Amino acid sequence: MPRLAPLATGLPSVRVDAGLLGGRWLAGASTTGLGHLKEGTTGQDVYRYALADDGSALVLAVCDGLGSRPTTSQIGSAFLAAYACEALAAVSAEQLAAGAEAALREALVGANFRALQYRNDAEPDLSDRDLACTVLLCLLPLTGPGTADDPAAHFLRVGDGNAFTLSGDAYAEVFERGDGPANVVLASLPHPAPESLIEYTEFPLTGVDAVVLATDGLATDVFDSSAVRRWLASNWERPCGPARMLDALRYRRQGSHDDRTALVAWSTGQSAAAAGAAAGRVRGPVPSAPDVTPAESGTQAVADPDPGAGG
Repeated sequence: MPRLAPLATGLPSVRVDAGLLGGRWLAGASTTGLGHLKEGTTGQDVYRYALADDGSALVLAVCDGLGSRPTTSQIGSAFLAAYACEALAAVSAEQLAAGAEAALREALVGANFRALQYRNDAEPDLSDRDLACTVLLCLLPLTGPGTADDPAAHFLRVGDGNAFTLSGDAYAEVFERGDGPANVVLASLPHPAPESLIEYTEFPLTGVDAVVLATDGLATDVFDSSAVRRWLASNWERPCGPARMLDALRYRRQGSHDDRTALVAWSTGQSAAAAGAAAGRVRGPVPSAPDVTPAESGTQAVADPDPGAGG
């Protein structure tokens, strides 16, 4: 039976949101992993979103606390996600035009030091490692100079989270996975010298239907399972409401025990009214892919393990 974390700092085991923000349809969900539920420890994923102060972009963030600090790292996730959203939201379209990478790196460095200041003032007995988390951020343009003809999103990363774009059912990864496992954490925040840890990339949005930010628990499944890729693409082919967004993360896959968090923003090519109508529609039949079957609830759907999947 699942066990709830007894910690006062424990996160809710299910979080979900969906709606319009700045004219884009946005949906996010986070579920506590089976490994945490079995042991009665808290999940450590956090997602946040904000509208830029000048209205030119959306700010998306997902953070994942390190499992080696099960009683405290979710505190770091919560604060880094909030501070990073606030810092990136303050970056104006004019600053981006003058030098996007430098402006966004400076904003994340500032968020990092706000987290360190919080730790020093409120929790002086905790170390950087106690609050350690990975950070994945996206600044997604809405309107403004240079975005109409050749739009691009800006991504920052510290650690092992990853972002994807969806064009139909085709995925493109924003950060290269590399040769090793997708869930090996080589860097985290807060850190006394964060500058060298930050990865930055700019990704074109032409032809992109949706942008997806994911923590490593979900990103690993996307990388390793064709069934999960098909299942998520079928759920995110159009803007979805909170029920379908949460349902999309409730697949079953052998060896997949980590927290799952995704934040999805759909293209502005679909009008706000159409996006809202699409998200509110009654869900259709479960896709007929051979490895996606309906659960006993009648609405939830699950992806069975890939043939030969380890675990």
